[in-house]
Amino acid sequence: MRGDSGGPPYLVKWSPDGHEGLFFPSGTCHVVRDAVHG
Repeated sequence: MRGDSGGPPYLVKWSPDGHEGLFFPSGTCHVVRDAVHG
């Protein structure tokens, strides 16, 4: 995450290609953290 106190904007990794980008949610959007794979 990149925002203050864990808020937006969020640095996310998009599937299936794995690219990363900043995400600014709005409206009724919900952000869910996926389990860490390793």
